[in-house]
Amino acid sequence: RCSSITVDGRKFSFQKLCATTGVTQNENPQEVQKLRKVFIDDLSAALLRSLGRGVEAEAKPLLVRAVTSAMSQSGLASVERACYSSQVVVCGGDQTVRYKLQAQEGNIWDVTLSVQKVGFEDCIICSQFFEDPVTVPCSPKSFVSKACTIRFTDLKKEGAVQADVIKLRKEMCLVNVYGSLLTGHALRQQHRPPVRPRPPLTSEEREFACPRAEDSTDTGGEFEDKEGDDSQESPFK
Repeated sequence: RCSSITVDGRKFSFQKLCATTGVTQNENPQEVQKLRKVFIDDLSAALLRSLGRGVEAEAKPLLVRAVTSAMSQSGLASVERACYSSQVVVCGGDQTVRYKLQAQEGNIWDVTLSVQKVGFEDCIICSQFFEDPVTVPCSPKSFVSKACTIRFTDLKKEGAVQADVIKLRKEMCLVNVYGSLLTGHALRQQHRPPVRPRPPLTSEEREFACPRAEDSTDTGGEFEDKEGDDSQESPFK
């Protein structure tokens, strides 16, 4: 499991910090815990400075709570629920999770969270188009990618925080063991017909869809950059 956390352009990686200091969990568990505390304190300070516009003490508790909730496993679970049309449970492979906080002009902050699963050889598809879950053998070239951007606005006069989802994108590309794209038609041939046909791409979806998205089992596209493979769990749980 790989992940990265970026706050106003500054990237945080607990794995990289451990590698730089030469500390390992097996050999120095106590040192790892000390290093983890330093890492979390540094990350928390950067987040509070961003939300406080340069002054940690100015960050409003309600805004901090809203942003850190999004930058957590709870936020990722919300993205999964938003992509309810078909859920893919992968077997094996690698997963990359990214969290990003970026201050905008005025009282606005954008939080982007994304998850990409690659290199798996089997997956289970739970879809509204199938009555029962479908197990599908896949080539390691298969991938599932989901991403969401939430815009938080500090409504000072109302004493509230407004959250708006401004981007929600999903791409699911399943390739069979022979290297061919496993299309929705192929799934229907292997299993019972779906309750209803897959709707065509809208004009907006066509703009962001990956090549051959018309034949893929879902729509959308990855929009996060792919720099780095640092790993750590989100400290905001």
